[in-house]
Amino acid sequence: MWMPRHVEINSFAQLLMIFRAMRPLRVYTLVPHIRRVVMEFFRGFKEILLVTILMIVVMFIFASFGVQIVGGKLAACNDPTITSRENCTGIFWQKIFVTRLEVYGKDDEQMHPKILVPRVWTNPRNFNFDHVGNAMLALFETLSYKGWNVIRDILWSRQGPWAVVFIHIYVFIGCMIGLTLFVGVVIANYTENR
Repeated sequence: MWMPRHVEINSFAQLLMIFRAMRPLRVYTLVPHIRRVVMEFFRGFKEILLVTILMIVVMFIFASFGVQIVGGKLAACNDPTITSRENCTGIFWQKIFVTRLEVYGKDDEQMHPKILVPRVWTNPRNFNFDHVGNAMLALFETLSYKGWNVIRDILWSRQGPWAVVFIHIYVFIGCMIGLTLFVGVVIANYTENR
């Protein structure tokens, strides 16, 4: 199979590569069942749009509630020995771990080298609830079940067990009920128009 090392922009070779990338779409014309599924998906677009709007409203409600209960309270110092913002200055020795698993051995100093790191008071790495936009982004990521346990653990460690109830209720309502409703609309449209 021909594969160039470099393709010029707006060249004939780039056009051919685009057409080659579209070859899997031939399944749509070759398999009638796939055609029917796609058509039912487009016929049920109104119901899918309504479920999407419902999910955005639920996400907005939980995001605004999250901003009220934990907004501005998740920030912490990157030095775990410091608990107040006023003391989070200077530098400290940080151990370097190759993996997320923190393994401590008998020769801990040689097993895990250290580097000097400045102390910084900051939010968790991938999310915060300081305003509704960031909160909705964190909750949207939670819909995929990816990283929701990281959010839960940080809420537990920095705000206590009562804040964890918030994320568990959202996972139940948003993921279990909302996404099930979305899939149910698609399947109902497919079986109704069969």
